[in-house]
Amino acid sequence: MERHDVVILGGGLAGLCLARQLGIARPETSVLVLEGASHPVPEAAHKVGESSVEIAGTYFRDVLGLGDHLDAQHLPKLGLRYFFGHGDNTDIRDRLEMGPLRNKVPVPFRGLLIPSFQLDRGRLENHLAAELGESFRDGCRVESVDLGDGDHTVRYRRGEATHDVAARWVIDAAGRPGMLKRQLGLALPIAHRANSVWFRVEGDVRVDDWVPAADPWHERIGAPIRWHSTVHLLGTGYWVWLIPLASGATSIGIVADPDHHPWKDLLGLGRARDWLRHHEPQLAGHLDALPDSAFLDFKALREYTENSSAIFSGDRWGITGDAGCFVDPFYSPGSDFIAIANTQQADLIVRELDGEDVGPRAERANHFFKLLYEQFIRVYAGQYRVLGNPQVMVAKIVFDNAFYWGWVSLLFLNHRLCDPEFMDSFEAEVARSVSLQGRVEEFFAAWDQRESPAVPPGAVIDQFDVKLLWQIYVTLIRPIDGDVLKRRLSENLDKLEAFAELVFRRAAADLPGVADAPRVDAHRIGFELTDGALGGPDRRKLVDRMAPGLEAMWVDGRPGPTLPKS
Repeated sequence: MERHDVVILGGGLAGLCLARQLGIARPETSVLVLEGASHPVPEAAHKVGESSVEIAGTYFRDVLGLGDHLDAQHLPKLGLRYFFGHGDNTDIRDRLEMGPLRNKVPVPFRGLLIPSFQLDRGRLENHLAAELGESFRDGCRVESVDLGDGDHTVRYRRGEATHDVAARWVIDAAGRPGMLKRQLGLALPIAHRANSVWFRVEGDVRVDDWVPAADPWHERIGAPIRWHSTVHLLGTGYWVWLIPLASGATSIGIVADPDHHPWKDLLGLGRARDWLRHHEPQLAGHLDALPDSAFLDFKALREYTENSSAIFSGDRWGITGDAGCFVDPFYSPGSDFIAIANTQQADLIVRELDGEDVGPRAERANHFFKLLYEQFIRVYAGQYRVLGNPQVMVAKIVFDNAFYWGWVSLLFLNHRLCDPEFMDSFEAEVARSVSLQGRVEEFFAAWDQRESPAVPPGAVIDQFDVKLLWQIYVTLIRPIDGDVLKRRLSENLDKLEAFAELVFRRAAADLPGVADAPRVDAHRIGFELTDGALGGPDRRKLVDRMAPGLEAMWVDGRPGPTLPKS
């Protein structure tokens, strides 16, 4: 019987990246990737995951060594850009815009300080598969996996022939069917419900082209390069993405909470375009000018969130990609979770093949991965209504990005997020991050229910004019280690707590005692004041220092938070 150290079920992005990572980490490792589709796949492959952010960008470029391919064959990304709903959404100039805007953006655009990319998934997967050579087999249908005490056995069919292959490790990267998750009974209930449909069109659909070239709107950036961003068009209960692909197509997706936008209204290209005509008529008008032949495909995914009780195992199996966990496409975290899961899987595999008992390490890896998943799911669960509230959503974007850059990204980019020993040594701060993030996300949902202030037409926020974001973002440029990293992580949590206090003071200024409270406990904020909420740690100097740096964030015309005299 044919035998390999590792058999990976699925040759999509997750499986191909893991195979490459194992080849880098331990070149003598024998890896076989079994993929169901025939290769090469179309360049504008019909898959979610074109938009990467800082963790995934670093993973692809630095961990996997794909920098030359990414620079030559894919598009650099100008961050995430948001346009909030205004009136009937017929003129993008009236919509509050948030994103990287300053004239310092160079032309030609080659990326931000921490590179990320718009990925042409077919092009990337074809490149990775070709590099694997004989270790990659397409047209394979896995029929069974027998997990044994010794080698595992994978049975698959290719053409008319059935094959058995023995493996020390089996990793399920075959996507949503979740073969190992179903076989082992690992699926968990989902805390977040949303649906998505998406399609590709030939050519560029650029928001820059929606405004006359001589209009002052273009001067915010200084060049018509907004289209390099992942563009988000926001409304109550929904958002729409526009992602350019280097192969010349544009990916367009609608993501919606079914409580606000029923599934039946989106199911089918015709219905989806009718929905756009009602909610996003400016985009719909540009699509209506295209010939029918420009529409390349259409896909629908109902209740796309996935959860699993385990994805790592000391019994020499694992799960990565959508076969295990998926949260939501907003903020583009899908490839981040691939990067995190693959890095941990590779660590466990290499250690075990070199003779280590990895059972305890796998248990700790599951613990911290689940904590991370639960933190991310709180960003989305019950929050889609907030997308239609510009002032609350701006504050949420600032907090979510500061948390992502200042906590999750800082850990990953410094090779500690997948290090159970480091995370164990930092357990109190991990618990603090879980507590803070959960409370603040609940507060945003409550704030949205309480008020929805109007925003003047044409308002704009350069995200880096919010000093908290810039200060945290630039710390990702250079590596930090040991006690210095722990101190920086703790300081970032201090800043996030101070930010939560400032937002609470402004949003809840009318509540008795808030304006005069010398301190606020960020872990207890809420519009129903609880014992101890108007107390907590003394961070007054930090709060005073941060308050002026948030001025760019208040777009509803009201002043910043009221602070008592110190």
